[in-house]
Amino acid sequence: DLPHKLNGEFYLLNTLPLHIRTCFGRVVNELLPEGVQHGSAAILQPDTFDSGDIYELFGENPEPIEEIPLEFYTLEPYREYVFFSDRDQLQASIEDPKALFKAMETAPTPAHHKCATYVVKGEQLLSLTPSDWIQKESLHEAFPGFFHPSEQAQKVEKYMHSQPSYPFLEAIEKGQITSQGLLLTRFFPSPIMKRMLISEQVYGCLKGIYFEHPSRSHGEYFSHEDRSMLLDLAKFGISIFWIDRRTEKILRYVPKPKKDAGMFVPLSKVETFIAATTLGVYGSNLMEGTFEPLIRELLLGLEELRMQCDHPLINPKTPLAMVTGGGPGMMSVGNRVAKELGILSCANILDFRTADRQTVNEQEQNPYVEAKMTYRLDRLIERQAEFYLDLPIFLTGGIGTDFEYALEEARRKTGVKTPSPVLLIGSEDYWREKISSRFRCNAKSGTIAGSEWVSNCFFCVQNARQGLRVYHDFFSGQLAIGPKSPIFPDGFRTLEQ
Repeated sequence: DLPHKLNGEFYLLNTLPLHIRTCFGRVVNELLPEGVQHGSAAILQPDTFDSGDIYELFGENPEPIEEIPLEFYTLEPYREYVFFSDRDQLQASIEDPKALFKAMETAPTPAHHKCATYVVKGEQLLSLTPSDWIQKESLHEAFPGFFHPSEQAQKVEKYMHSQPSYPFLEAIEKGQITSQGLLLTRFFPSPIMKRMLISEQVYGCLKGIYFEHPSRSHGEYFSHEDRSMLLDLAKFGISIFWIDRRTEKILRYVPKPKKDAGMFVPLSKVETFIAATTLGVYGSNLMEGTFEPLIRELLLGLEELRMQCDHPLINPKTPLAMVTGGGPGMMSVGNRVAKELGILSCANILDFRTADRQTVNEQEQNPYVEAKMTYRLDRLIERQAEFYLDLPIFLTGGIGTDFEYALEEARRKTGVKTPSPVLLIGSEDYWREKISSRFRCNAKSGTIAGSEWVSNCFFCVQNARQGLRVYHDFFSGQLAIGPKSPIFPDGFRTLEQ
């Protein structure tokens, strides 16, 4: 309520509130009218709303007080108490893949060293230099294990301290970094850092992690613990992005709804991935065969069927996605056709490299994969379990395909997957040689008693028209399938049966 005259009394003056998150302020006594002073509580703090509206003046001056002089001190960007949503330039910068790839190129050499930096402003991201990164070289010592808890805890703590992200996370926990921002790191953070990453102070401040390589020791391939941490970080609202040199795109980690798994997905395809019904192609990595025209016709037909149906899996609002193992041969056919048709092309990619050079057919990743998750060889079973296919399609294949076939059988038998059609593309003779003797042996020995009905879920087809007929009947509720439907002695059915 200015102006006021002070006659040796103490005044509390109430003004409009002034709150600036990016700087401190103070009342400048030297610039107040002669004989007037401000009380000792003269600081306007950026971290509270409890200052900036009440001023405590005392002294004596016959002239009216019309102004209260304030002096402001800018803060370091890390201390500005600015929300990520208010950083317009930073948000614009991270939408530009070139800016992120360029930022990662400023990381210090050598390229196998771990390094990280914390970014809170767009200008900071665009002008990074090697000196802005923290670089550490940490060697992983063997942990003593379950029976030596004290020594185990000490070594874990030591390893945490040796990570380049540790100084930033520690500063956030201690309140020395108060601005929300992004962690850029050459390698995906060690799972040992999970405790800090999901602490209350850190997940409130850390709005994203950008990394270039999933692992220093295994290149593009995540460990089981890595994938577990990805799920946990996503639950705590920390977005994870892969600056992927292979695809030259920024991929975001997206959990699949109602599944304990996810993939790294191009930013423009995230909503498609979340909503999609997934098809999958299983088959040999050694040959492509002559299946491409059939797969193309099948996918085109499914797209047409999608526009006509009102089934939870197939309807105009539910897109399709193709999932394969990401390798050559039949997998490449599935990914290539899907991508050419504008269907999201995904893969669960396994590291087939072996230290002792055993005879494992090396599988190079095919270039048609858009969304992906990667696995190390010791997690073969886990990788296969995370396909979560709605509509599996089998082509000619070997041991891996046989394993995948058995898993699809087991999913339906155990109820993990509700009865739904599986297409076996190829001649009846081929599939009889591959499947029928095993099915008959199991049925004769009584080892599948009560679950022989699974045979009615598998359909041998020779062309796309037959496959689309199976799908049409299933989605329209006309397909006899499930425990109350007939058993087929070959272990599969043909359209004449």
